[in-house]
Amino acid sequence: MLNAIDVANYFLKKDRNRKLFKNDIIERNGKTFCEGNVRLSIYLHIAQNVWIAKTGEKLIDVDFYACDNGAVAPGVQRQYRALINNVPKTREIAFSKEQEEFLDTIYVALESADIDELIEISREDPEWENKHRNYPKDKL
Repeated sequence: MLNAIDVANYFLKKDRNRKLFKNDIIERNGKTFCEGNVRLSIYLHIAQNVWIAKTGEKLIDVDFYACDNGAVAPGVQRQYRALINNVPKTREIAFSKEQEEFLDTIYVALESADIDELIEISREDPEWENKHRNYPKDKL
């Protein structure tokens, strides 16, 4: 299983010009957040779900949490600014050829999606729906 930070760095390295993983602050669903941070968590979430569907195993060593704007990888979310500022200095991780090809496919498949589309995709996860149906905010 891969470390969530390592996979996040893999995606970040592919976007050196910060076209996708930006620091822009936006508001959706009554929450203000950094667009690139949410995009990165959703990339990880989608990669995890597709890998599980494909192999029956988790790809990334993270438990995602259902938030108003989709799934969140808490450790990655907390370290986002440090990650985007230090990508060139991060250690190289040796993913298997299959893992690299898979992550590249996820990146390419999602790179033209805007943040609203990504949020909607993430919110379609049955666990996200379950959390919002059965655990109202006042009970959390």
